Amino acid sequence: MISQSTKRSATTTPAALATPILLLILLGGCLNGFAVRISEAVNVQGMATVFLGISPFDLIVLFAAVTLIWENRPTTEQAGGHVTIGTPEFIAVAALMIPSSATSWLVVALYATYQFTRLADDRRTGLLFFAGLAMTSLWSSVVMKIIGTPVTSVEAAIVAVVLSTFTDGVVQSGNVVGNPDVFSLIVLTACSTLDALPKALLGLAAVMWLSGTLQQRSYIASAIMLAALYVVANLARLTIMAMSNDLYDLAHGPIGAGIFDGIIVASVFALSLCWTPPYAKAEQAT
Repeated sequence: MISQSTKRSATTTPAALATPILLLILLGGCLNGFAVRISEAVNVQGMATVFLGISPFDLIVLFAAVTLIWENRPTTEQAGGHVTIGTPEFIAVAALMIPSSATSWLVVALYATYQFTRLADDRRTGLLFFAGLAMTSLWSSVVMKIIGTPVTSVEAAIVAVVLSTFTDGVVQSGNVVGNPDVFSLIVLTACSTLDALPKALLGLAAVMWLSGTLQQRSYIASAIMLAALYVVANLARLTIMAMSNDLYDLAHGPIGAGIFDGIIVASVFALSLCWTPPYAKAEQAT
């Protein structure tokens, strides 16, 4: 004979375990996806690199996603709150065994989307952040490799125009720009504006959610301002890098990268916490 307490345990245990398993699968996929970046960063800069090759925006989004899912986890089999543990979970775990960061990010995107369609509570927002994190990572690791040549060529052409106002003899060919007699810069996809901008925009959404200011119109206005700032800041940094070998080392090294990342991160927090469009203030007042 099964006691009442045993029956209660039997019904609450699946829901109590399902959310941790959901997070373990998604976090495991993210860790596999980050593995290549961590390895490359450690090989180039050693353990001294601050974020081990991971974008600070990725960490912010990850924190927001985990917080949303964990804080809204169900303790009972309530409606819309049950995450079953079955075939999709086994398939996801098996796919994560493949030693490929792109495959891991694809698993995270698909599994988060699958659970998003099944749940009916606030964990769905956390799943959207996980899916967004995976999609921006796939954008950088897969899509940018496909469209990288025309994108970097366009940015090199813009840098050539700006650089020509400071120095003579500037030549641009494809993604190579500079004065051949002094120094030439090869604009790689990892340095292009389109490579990292999606992560910054997703990070903006995460910070706005964490600060309680996430509204559609406010986000769109802030995202436009952040995108404009990012384009100008990155093109300015590329222009400095193309001037000389010494300036390249300064702008591309830890100091320059730290300053650039600091400006963008500070801008994200400023747009999220300190600046609210007039119409958003009116919406909040009503």
